[in-house]
Amino acid sequence: MIAFTGSAQKEVYDVISYTLPAGWKKDPKEKSLQIYITDNKTGEYALALMVNSTESSEPASGNFNKFWATMVKGTVNVSEEPTMLPPVKDHEWDITSGWANYTDGANKGIVTQKTATGYGKMTTVIVMTNTSKYQTDLDNLLNSIGFTALTTIQEQNTSPSTGVDNPSIAGLWVRYLVETSGTFSNGMPMPTAGYFRYEYRFNPDGTYRYLEKTFSVYSKNIIFGYETGTWSVNGDKLTIKPLQGKSEEWSKSASGRTSEWGSRVKSVNRKLETVTYTYKLHYYSGMNETDLLLQYAKPTERDGRQSNDDNHVNEWSYSPRALDKSLIDLPPGTKISFNARR
Repeated sequence: MIAFTGSAQKEVYDVISYTLPAGWKKDPKEKSLQIYITDNKTGEYALALMVNSTESSEPASGNFNKFWATMVKGTVNVSEEPTMLPPVKDHEWDITSGWANYTDGANKGIVTQKTATGYGKMTTVIVMTNTSKYQTDLDNLLNSIGFTALTTIQEQNTSPSTGVDNPSIAGLWVRYLVETSGTFSNGMPMPTAGYFRYEYRFNPDGTYRYLEKTFSVYSKNIIFGYETGTWSVNGDKLTIKPLQGKSEEWSKSASGRTSEWGSRVKSVNRKLETVTYTYKLHYYSGMNETDLLLQYAKPTERDGRQSNDDNHVNEWSYSPRALDKSLIDLPPGTKISFNARR
């Protein structure tokens, strides 16, 4: 492999560090960065797509396969299984890499994928070229790619208590997901107008409120649910005990707006499930954010399923948000009290 000279400067995108080859251009997107070089006369090109890190509790092989199926095979025609390279470690990242030949219309080339799994996250770099003209650039680029070590805040270790003695957990924690259409543009899944939103509000007095709202363009109704109850901490264990709650369906507004409600279609008492999670507070330097990570051996009524492997622990990541910045609006006439019955 070709060594880098001392003049080459590392650049950073999200948690990915790399050295930009001379003459290459950048094309930043909302959730990815593409760098590329093209020969307009011959149609020869080389490019690399770097994807924002996202939460994941899947093993490294599962994340590699997921990216390969959606972003490689969803973009070009790959008729063979990828040739896998030996896995390596970069800090606490597990790096899984593989390559294959591809066709894209009249173009033929090679695609290489390098996927990193660690710190409850996953990310990937996909490199493609239809020529050997830029092979030196690609070798240098692939050798330069690294993944930033994410600093972990030490897990809380407190004596048995209610939330009032653990103000670091008190506040609003959210998991907001965007619905995608199944189609791709520049290797990225295209969003619909739909969304999936989940949030916990832990009060300092040991009470909590949980809200969830699903607005899918593929579903007839809006799904809404809530719980109230109590929470407590014992070392690295967070126990959430719901005392009341509802699961509801609402029709969509006649205007079609995703922020409006129609009328209540169905309302039933929610199944109340007390869960004792293993929890962590993780600081991600690439995002300058401390997230609340909840782990449990199986899917829960509130959080759902996060792993398709029944033998793999489920982990859910919730981001902090100001109390007045919740994106879940209550349906018309709905009032939820925090006065939980202990």
